[in-house]
Amino acid sequence: MAELVGSDNLQRIILGSGIPEMSPEGKIIFAKDALPDEINYEYVCTEKDHLSVQLTVKDKPKDPEQTEKVPEQTEKDSEQTENTSQHKTHSYGAFKTVKAPTALEEGTETRTCTVCGAAESRAVAKLKPTMELNATSIKLKTKQSTNKIKVSGLASGDEVASWNSSNPKVVTVNSNGKITAKSKKGKATITVTLKSGFSRDIKVNVQKNEVTCTKITLNKKSVTLKNGKSFTLKPTVQPITCIQKVTYSTSDSSVATVSSKGVIKAKKKGKVTITVKAGKKKVKCKVKVK
Repeated sequence: MAELVGSDNLQRIILGSGIPEMSPEGKIIFAKDALPDEINYEYVCTEKDHLSVQLTVKDKPKDPEQTEKVPEQTEKDSEQTENTSQHKTHSYGAFKTVKAPTALEEGTETRTCTVCGAAESRAVAKLKPTMELNATSIKLKTKQSTNKIKVSGLASGDEVASWNSSNPKVVTVNSNGKITAKSKKGKATITVTLKSGFSRDIKVNVQKNEVTCTKITLNKKSVTLKNGKSFTLKPTVQPITCIQKVTYSTSDSSVATVSSKGVIKAKKKGKVTITVKAGKKKVKCKVKVK
């Protein structure tokens, strides 16, 4: 076998014994596993059993059909590459509500990339259930009914689902919130439940005696009227289940009168006091007529 020495393209071949076979074109042929298939040579000298030659190694040219073809980049590909490069970072605007949350359902907010138009959305948590009652405890005389319990302050989408009594033998309640005391004394709890599941309680005490007034308040403690004009007083009686009649009286009917419904009518210039009474409680309103 031959030993290969020297640079990649110009090499020195030392033959251990014998002379390699020459092709008709003047090329030395070697085994494929030792050297390239064909090597051009230049004769240098000859000694016994030894030949020294200077060789130029030529690599076999590649088959054109085996040459890897690089696909040409189209204009569309170029635009996509450019756009991808430009859109590595989104620039989003503020989130906008597209579906408002309620006490029963989540809401939705979206925002859009100002560069490429991509959109993303996020859920908005349900609203916290809320409820206000105008009274959390009431008194009722046996067989007395009231529909004065008012529910307010509900979160959007919520509503009353049910009214229930803890002791129907003492107090009953219908689907509209009308509470009715039965014929015997006792206590019960009325539970108001919303669709969201939130609930609040009203304590009810049923008694044999009439529910008396403990306080009266007016929408106005004083009022000024021109002659011929009128104004309506609106008293609020506590407790709300008080059934004592509210009455009105005037200190001088020639200056101003007051009806059984609390309507004050100015008659002539002067001053007058209107008294509002329920049971043993009363409150006054001062009226000046111009």
